[in-house]
Amino acid sequence: MKNLVHKIAILSFLCILLPSVLPAQEQLIFIAEQDTVAYHFMSGDELIIRAGERIVLNRNDVRYGNVHRHGGFHLVMSFSDEQGISRSVFAKHFRPLNTGGVFCEDIFIDYPIEHSDGVAIRQMSDSPIVIGDVDAMWVPYYYREVLMGQDRDRLLEIRPGLIQLQGHISGEFFPWHGTSQADIQNGRAMFYNSVVKLGLGTHIILRNILRMDFGYRVDGVISDGDQRERWPWVFLRGSEFWDRYRPGQAVTLLLYLDGEYLDIYTSSGIQVATYIRVGREFIAQYQSLIRTNTADLTNVRWPSRADGSTGVRPRGSR
Repeated sequence: MKNLVHKIAILSFLCILLPSVLPAQEQLIFIAEQDTVAYHFMSGDELIIRAGERIVLNRNDVRYGNVHRHGGFHLVMSFSDEQGISRSVFAKHFRPLNTGGVFCEDIFIDYPIEHSDGVAIRQMSDSPIVIGDVDAMWVPYYYREVLMGQDRDRLLEIRPGLIQLQGHISGEFFPWHGTSQADIQNGRAMFYNSVVKLGLGTHIILRNILRMDFGYRVDGVISDGDQRERWPWVFLRGSEFWDRYRPGQAVTLLLYLDGEYLDIYTSSGIQVATYIRVGREFIAQYQSLIRTNTADLTNVRWPSRADGSTGVRPRGSR
């Protein structure tokens, strides 16, 4: 009898555990939504992928980086071709094979390729980038508070880990606000049909997208390539989501759209983040504030919720 009870307890535990584990072990298959190019990272050798063709993702290599050494920066993912050669593609050109839907213009933003500037901007690791011209961007809601207050040190009160970005290169000291990892890219979000990026350090590879009356429900797997312990300044570090969900684990996110606000929760009720959709002038002035501690707010348009309010709302208050 004791053995039977023990077996039932184990089976009950597995029934709870398996839904979050098994999907993470599945192959992640994506289909090209248009003709595109896959690159060999070192040589830049090109492989044409036609619309409708499939790739099987190498889960541990989803990142914001180069498709090849001189290709500029974007959200990219890698796969192995028929010869076993690893190649990189732009994530925005693919969707999950069996998804029930895709993202629409209410959340999707087609970011341009960005490029490095190793002279004007310094940073601790990877290649510094300069945010290119873009008309809109999803950023953490508190960027609004920081810009309105016109004091970049307010950001350190909210994200104290950013202070660890300061340091020395070849004997030259540079401050935390002189790095591209502290500027607007630290928390900005990207929503592509293949990958959701939530600031630096968090990439969710999508398996399914469903349009809902409140916004979207997405099922995905946290990239094994997210290096949780390496960078103390990344956006979600120290949050409940960060502590509860690990790389390689399946997760379902609920994306609540409310005017120019976006509230993100897990299906288990954890509040992940609140984002605001901002325009070109907000982006330019926020960048100026972080780098120079000065900003001109004359032409900045401030985002709001559908009812005109601002700020974070608990999930139950909707």
